[in-house]
Amino acid sequence: MVLELSKSFTHSCGKMPAKAYSDEQLKDMLLDWMTKQGIDTSKVSFSSDGTLQIEGTPNLKLHSLLLKAEELGLKMKYTKKTLIEIC
Repeated sequence: MVLELSKSFTHSCGKMPAKAYSDEQLKDMLLDWMTKQGIDTSKVSFSSDGTLQIEGTPNLKLHSLLLKAEELGLKMKYTKKTLIEIC
């Protein structure tokens, strides 16, 4: 049995107008930003549906990612999941 607990919130860009970026442009900008922040990009993966997955990144760096999205005029939905496997 697997229990999944999740908590989500949406972070809007506020007053900044959203810019139109392609998925590839966003991917490149985020990877560049993560490299500058010292995040090991070998632990970053993109699924076929466009989901960005980061393994083991400190919460403060994720908060910085939200601020970067705000700076770019983007909106982000942040979902934290906890999986508990009962065997």
